[in-house]
Amino acid sequence: MVNLTKVKFKENGDFNHFPGNTIVANLYGNEEVMKLVEIIQTEYRKLPFIDKFTLTPQGSIHMTVIELLCDRNRLSEYWSKDLSLELPIDEVSDYFAEKLPIFPLTDEKLVMRTTAMGSQNILVEPADTKTADRLAEIREYVSEHAGVRFPNHDNYQFHISVGYLRENLTEEEEALFSEVKEKLSRILLEKLPTISINRVDYTVFDDMTRFTPYVEKINKI
Repeated sequence: MVNLTKVKFKENGDFNHFPGNTIVANLYGNEEVMKLVEIIQTEYRKLPFIDKFTLTPQGSIHMTVIELLCDRNRLSEYWSKDLSLELPIDEVSDYFAEKLPIFPLTDEKLVMRTTAMGSQNILVEPADTKTADRLAEIREYVSEHAGVRFPNHDNYQFHISVGYLRENLTEEEEALFSEVKEKLSRILLEKLPTISINRVDYTVFDDMTRFTPYVEKINKI
């Protein structure tokens, strides 16, 4: 697989042009989530090795429901079986919009449970059987209609990215970071035990700074 971290960012940590499409629940409008994201990112900024991270912009906070395609990752196992590997990404996005007419999904009332703080993200899982079954249903629908089924399809880890680690940490840095993550995990479980989701969108992006619902992009044209 292509090392996506290397192509998502410039050497100085700024975001590179990295177009694609995906299915997400945007969470930047969720006040409870954003309060915790601010707490987490504030702790990250205190790290003496913060220059190894690029923090997720506020307008990009989301939970991926199922990954679709990235222009810079044109390997068959990470592409649609129904599309040429050479098809321009804009044409791919338009094709998916036709194949996935159910989006946006609104009033889904999905509930995710926070489980721990990862290195770059808040780890979450379905909080109940109803949510687990609905997420599985959405993922199967998208996989079938878009022709996309990644190697991790059956064991995908749901998460909310708060930053991107661009360089490996040293052993000493890892030890310090482990303490920070343990502290943040306790805060998460106390202050944000569950997250409610009521909208899931088919989105397009030019880089990691914004995941725009396809319907909104079309309405602006």
